[in-house]
Amino acid sequence: MLRNLYYATGISGGELSKIEGSTKSTGVSLSTLAGAFYEFSKRMATAQIRGSEFNVAAAKLGLDLDKLKDRTLTAQDAMYALSRAHKAGTDAATLAYYGNLLLGSSYEQLLPAIKRGTSDMKAFADLTIKNEDFATESMSRISDQFSILWGWIEGFFYNFVGGIINAFLTIQDAIAVLQVRIMALFDNKLAAESLNVRMVGATDERKKAAAEAVAATMDEEDAQEFMEEFAKILGEGGQKIKPFGLQSAQGASSMQQMGGGDIVSAIAFTPLERIANATEETAKNTKPKNTNNPDIANGQKMIPLGF
Repeated sequence: MLRNLYYATGISGGELSKIEGSTKSTGVSLSTLAGAFYEFSKRMATAQIRGSEFNVAAAKLGLDLDKLKDRTLTAQDAMYALSRAHKAGTDAATLAYYGNLLLGSSYEQLLPAIKRGTSDMKAFADLTIKNEDFATESMSRISDQFSILWGWIEGFFYNFVGGIINAFLTIQDAIAVLQVRIMALFDNKLAAESLNVRMVGATDERKKAAAEAVAATMDEEDAQEFMEEFAKILGEGGQKIKPFGLQSAQGASSMQQMGGGDIVSAIAFTPLERIANATEETAKNTKPKNTNNPDIANGQKMIPLGF
């Protein structure tokens, strides 16, 4: 875990383990702590490169701005500063504002440690023995070796036990086939439903193999009826739906034009263009032929209803 957090945050396992001592008693996990440190480093880099509210927050909390310039300011410094501000009576909303600026969303999770006070955090850190990096790397390496060994053992027993269970299920399937065959003498549909229930959890391929074993003992007509009933239970026989593209649209386009629109145009443009084009096509194709009626001849031309 320490090695992986180092890869993720750039903070050495030794530093992380030393800081962990100051937060463990407050329920703050090491991964939460590492995440907060990563957020802090990212926000500090942004502030150092192009400036941000981070600079103002750091100044307000009395942090050393020279450290900010050379990026030696640490998340621990920020936590200590927030802790001092809390002890001084800063209200929760203001403290949360500055805490989120410096530590991001991890601030709320670090709050128990921050409210505990700087003296306790520093005391825990001072009394914690730092994990040396060589020890972390060595233990990580041996952990990897054990993981490989355990993975081999686990895979071996998984396949071994799985083989035994598979043999048991094969016998169980054979018994189910025999029982279903007897039931099929009276009702093919009920027999198909029974086979599906008895083989619950099996793959469709395995269920089909069992159904075919039942059908193999029937005459042709009964076998066909039984397999059709079983196919319905598996949900087969549906129609595969294809995308409605331009090629398939052309086949329906002439029919659609008779009703006052053009499918090809309707699916070829953006929604607003489709609305406008469909409205215009409808107006053209439904325009009355008799224009002798003054009410119709002098009618108002309608335009598409836009935003």
